[in-house]
Amino acid sequence: MKNAEEIIEEGRKLYEKLTKLLKEGKKPSKEDVEKLREIIEFHNRQYFVLDNPIISDKEYDGLFHLLLKIEEKYPELKTPDSPTHRVGAPPRKDLPTVRHKVPMLSLDNAFDFDDLRKFDQRVKSLLGIEEDIEYVCEHKLDGLAISLRYENGILVLGATRGDGIEGEDVTPNVKTIKVIPLRLKTDNPPRVVEVRGEVFMRYKDFEELNKRQRERGEKEFSNPRNAAAGSIRQLDPSITAERPLFFYPYAFGELDGIRFQTHYEFLKWAESVGFLINPYTKVCKGIEEVIEYCDYWTKHRDKLDYPADGVVVKVNRIDYQEILGFKARSPRWAIAYKFPAEVKETVVEDIIVSVGRTGVLTPVAILKPVVLDGAVVTRASLHNEDEIKRLDVRVGDTVLVHRAGQVIPEVLEVVKDKRPKDSKPFQMPDRCPVCGAPVVKEGAYHKCTGFRCPAQVKGRIKHFASRDGMDIEGLGEKLIETLVDKGLVSDVGDLYYLKMSDLVSLERMGEKSASNLLKAIEKSKSRPLYKLIYALGIPLVGQKTASLIAEQFHSIYELGGYISDEDVKQLPTDIARVLRKHFHSWFEVLSADKPEDIPEEWWKKLREMARQKTQDIINKLYSIEGVGDETVGAIVKTFSQSGTWEVIDKLQKAGVKLKEEQKEGKLSGKTFVFTGSLKSMSRTEAADAVRSLGGRVASSVSKKVDYVVVGENPGSKYDKALKLGVRIINEDEFLRLIGEGKHGEENGEEDSGSAIQPPLPLG
Repeated sequence: MKNAEEIIEEGRKLYEKLTKLLKEGKKPSKEDVEKLREIIEFHNRQYFVLDNPIISDKEYDGLFHLLLKIEEKYPELKTPDSPTHRVGAPPRKDLPTVRHKVPMLSLDNAFDFDDLRKFDQRVKSLLGIEEDIEYVCEHKLDGLAISLRYENGILVLGATRGDGIEGEDVTPNVKTIKVIPLRLKTDNPPRVVEVRGEVFMRYKDFEELNKRQRERGEKEFSNPRNAAAGSIRQLDPSITAERPLFFYPYAFGELDGIRFQTHYEFLKWAESVGFLINPYTKVCKGIEEVIEYCDYWTKHRDKLDYPADGVVVKVNRIDYQEILGFKARSPRWAIAYKFPAEVKETVVEDIIVSVGRTGVLTPVAILKPVVLDGAVVTRASLHNEDEIKRLDVRVGDTVLVHRAGQVIPEVLEVVKDKRPKDSKPFQMPDRCPVCGAPVVKEGAYHKCTGFRCPAQVKGRIKHFASRDGMDIEGLGEKLIETLVDKGLVSDVGDLYYLKMSDLVSLERMGEKSASNLLKAIEKSKSRPLYKLIYALGIPLVGQKTASLIAEQFHSIYELGGYISDEDVKQLPTDIARVLRKHFHSWFEVLSADKPEDIPEEWWKKLREMARQKTQDIINKLYSIEGVGDETVGAIVKTFSQSGTWEVIDKLQKAGVKLKEEQKEGKLSGKTFVFTGSLKSMSRTEAADAVRSLGGRVASSVSKKVDYVVVGENPGSKYDKALKLGVRIINEDEFLRLIGEGKHGEENGEEDSGSAIQPPLPLG
């Protein structure tokens, strides 16, 4: 094996030889180009992995640009593992979804050492042994989990964890990360190996990145995790290539042509084929050694040069892991010990009031910058007036702060003996600090009454465009602020009427960016109904509730109590005309005062009609799992506001999908209910599969339901199905019904199914 000096000299000679050949118009040999790649990868490892460059940047750039020239002139000489892939491929329109052949599961948490001991006892009990178990302890890195698929030694796929079943294809992006080998360094690579691990950013690299962001006048990243995750999910890999990302492997997925006896053996193998493994990883004999390791790093985590929020503890032996198996979303052979939150003193320099999308006024403490768990903290929410009074926090106070869940900054208490003598209690404003509208108190919260308040509008648009909402790529916070401040949009409906001329007139918005944004807005018009329901920002309606609502109501009009043509047919023409002039929804009728142009007698009749129409909707809402008085009240209030219907009217005219079309298919006329966790897909994915085949999904069990699909840890729906005699099927039977089982379906005949016994308790 050649030493570093010999490789440097070989590179210089090869540079001269290949440069001369190019000048003479002669094609280099395949062997020489391969050798040039190997030399460049050697220097990549010295610089990016070992942090020990042995040639100048100028000399490295010369070698690299020589390879670029050769591959550009002779594309047949470019290989899949060429280091030139690290420059970044052309931008993509979106990130394709890929399915993990082996799911990427999450981990159960341990919050103290007793939890670790209980975990150890469970493992021993399930294995039926009493002797000490050998565990591997690794730092729980705070970045983004990815899976790298190698086929015959070549990196062919990089995917994010996503929901564990499906992730995003980020292959061009991960190829730009210098510490990830494009080709495994082995003469005998397995046919398939998936290396899972964490992409993260070291603190020094994070600070350098934010320094560059400041110099460019661009927004800084709040913490290393967000920087790493945002960098990997870029549509333009050249942006990822500029970011100083790092990677440590911590698990394997699919294997073909290789086996490991222990987890630590896998890590050492990964190191031998070109990965850098975490130097602090340790094999521990017994749970007390594990606790010593966790205790040490709890006290010394400030010595780490990367963000870590705990320790992952894994049973080392793979055969033990296979015996222990998995729960619905986590393995029984691993657990994550979470570091206790770090607590520090700082000073409250000011208390400001922010206004959210629902009009809630939130007091925020502006703090003297303090580093907590590796992130610089400059502000913390004080939630509401009651919390301020409980803490008795004032401007100038010294306070103890931590990051709740190691994410959200929180004021724990005031250090009263350090309080300035001239401090004064904080008072909530009686006028909105943004629009000046009166402030009213609803329960514990103060609310701005201005529906068109710019702060609320910006918040509503941000929520609407979010990934969980209408998923409008490229519509970020700064652009939203600009669009509202310039008067180009006053509500979410206006987004669909933006023109190229509106956008290119904005600072830092070129034609390409404007075109991409308009395409993203157009694409969002066809999102599923549950995404639109969530995107409207109804208080207390999260993703899950929105999905359940969409299973019961098949359009926004049905949910909102829209006054339909059918409704007004039974009314005199003049009354129908006046009703339509004033109201969109029966909920509006119930909440409004009588218009002057509707006679008293007819107003009473209309309100009675409204009560009957809306009661059916309310009853349906109450039948949905997890929907109670407050959520129903929020939905009713939302659709009682004329502003909501003005937005819906804009969306409808712009062509946004407001209803879910019932598809025809082999499950037409069949109604399904799901309970428990599914292994092969999420409940939302399962529901989408049913709808795509013409079936319906209900949120509660009744005699009208055709199938109750039971996963792991089913709830009360399972008991009710047994009581009502509704047909119960397991996950495998469900997969066969939708055509994704082991044998699929033949000739369109559905499986007969069978009732199943109550599942055995887990562990």
